[in-house]
Amino acid sequence: MFLFSHISPYLASLYLCTPHPKDTNPVLVPHTCPSWSGKTCNYRGSCSDGETGNGTCICDDKFSGFACNECKNPNAYGVNCDKECDCNRGVCNKGPEGDGQCFCQPPFTGKRCDQLSSGCRSCPPYSFCRGDGDAAVCDCLPGHRKTSQGKCATVCSSRDCDENAQCSSQGSKVTCVCKPDYEGNGRVCVPKNPCNQNNGDCPVNSTVCAFSGANKSTCQCMAGMRPVGGSAQFGCELVSACLKDSCHPSASCRTGLDGHDRCECSSEQIGDGWRCYGNLMEQLLELDRTGDHRGNLTETIALFEKGCSLLLNHGGPITAFIPLLRAPLTRVNEEEVCKNHLILGEHLYKDLEGKDFSLYGGGRLRSKGNKVNTQDTWK
Repeated sequence: MFLFSHISPYLASLYLCTPHPKDTNPVLVPHTCPSWSGKTCNYRGSCSDGETGNGTCICDDKFSGFACNECKNPNAYGVNCDKECDCNRGVCNKGPEGDGQCFCQPPFTGKRCDQLSSGCRSCPPYSFCRGDGDAAVCDCLPGHRKTSQGKCATVCSSRDCDENAQCSSQGSKVTCVCKPDYEGNGRVCVPKNPCNQNNGDCPVNSTVCAFSGANKSTCQCMAGMRPVGGSAQFGCELVSACLKDSCHPSASCRTGLDGHDRCECSSEQIGDGWRCYGNLMEQLLELDRTGDHRGNLTETIALFEKGCSLLLNHGGPITAFIPLLRAPLTRVNEEEVCKNHLILGEHLYKDLEGKDFSLYGGGRLRSKGNKVNTQDTWK
């Protein structure tokens, strides 16, 4: 019977450690959707905003327009766009804010513009016939005003263009163009966001673009970074979070983009977040140098090197039981002895208690408490 000391299964595995992911993508600046009368997407659509959106409105079935501020049916009106204009000869006050009123083309009048009126036989251009029967009079269409000469001239109004648009008129046509630093269809204009293009010309691997106003933005360092040369516009560098005791000497400390320290291992090691582990032979040598049994594993190392060095250097995962040898073993088959101190796979000591296991060399193992009994098959 031998006295064995169990090595953690982490020491017995030849897994590749998984490095911490390097998030080199810039943090996206949330997009916002256009509003109409102070209501995002006119409360008639879904806003595609946030970090993954593009700032556009996805309108409900009966609505359309840049901010869902128009009826999809060009002849519909009402807050729900569920009513249809019925004007025979005239222009309907349509759209979500319209009431369906008919602006009758002179000389016609009436609710449906289907009655002739002698009072509207000499109306000027851009006017409509208001009133009933022969008592109807000429009046200027919405968006027009009567001049001193009795004509109707086009005027711009908030009904036609957004407050951040420039309005112009020619004849009966009103044209709305968003002002510089704004974008949209003229009826709705929203501030341009430089962050939507090329991260606002901020270095993508170390900064984020922050919207600060119409067509204005600033570069800001990602978390855990500081500006290079005093300005984030030229890029940022990591502020080291590594301290003397951040990682075990077997691991390399690196500061992540989140500003936290991380312990990394080589591709031939595995790690537990603080230290790194090599193969079984490397761990045996380290225990003999620095562990509780320092200097007492020389004969054990010699046995394992003679018996199964190749397996312990390159095989795995393996759980090993390490004999504390006071003197070298003689007249034994080192390979057979070594393999009968190994179990294939990773096992915690508590998982072995009270159970029978087949050893790699063909022997049987049963553990009870802090004792391990083996039925040896070697001479």
